[in-house]
Amino acid sequence: MARPKSTARAEVRDTQRAWLRQIVRDTGKSLTQIASEAQVSHTTLTRFDRPDYSGTLNTLTVQQIAEAMGVEPPGGINPAELPVRRAGLQRDAEPFAMNDDTDPRGAVKALIGNRAGAAPFRMRTRALELRGYLPGDVLIVDMNADPREGDIVCAQVYDFSGNAETVMRVYEKLVLTAATLDAELQKPLLVDGERVVVMGVVTDMVRTRSR
Repeated sequence: MARPKSTARAEVRDTQRAWLRQIVRDTGKSLTQIASEAQVSHTTLTRFDRPDYSGTLNTLTVQQIAEAMGVEPPGGINPAELPVRRAGLQRDAEPFAMNDDTDPRGAVKALIGNRAGAAPFRMRTRALELRGYLPGDVLIVDMNADPREGDIVCAQVYDFSGNAETVMRVYEKLVLTAATLDAELQKPLLVDGERVVVMGVVTDMVRTRSR
């Protein structure tokens, strides 16, 4: 699945840049010194600080800086709560096959219609149970929509091998959270535009009659 452009990426970049500059002011250290103590490439930080640079810092770099400087990452997440590796993360949803001979097929087709960028996904976990979404529900995702705080979003979470899992989470400005009682799903995911990429916004849901 291709990664769409999103204004969320610019928001991540601006927040990360302000966070990094605040660290420079508070510590009196240069970007090169911060990079050395955090054991990250100094060119990564100096390049990122340039106004014409359009990328973002990845989750691992943010975590290393936060831990080395004794500060919280942007978004107010405790560094200890940020998973470093994504391998083994549960897949919350999978694409719904439109030739699936099951009850919601007709309703899904009706909701999607001719909408460009609309894609159906079937929930597999209870990551959104407190928002009323259950395993087996089919969620319609608008891949062209930019997320707003409180939206349910579809995101891709990449491990260091480039493999990705699809997750459905609540968008809370740079952080994705689960709405569940399942402790294994409750760790927040920091949106960095590289390791964690928001793909679209959930607009509709279809539930089978058996529920």
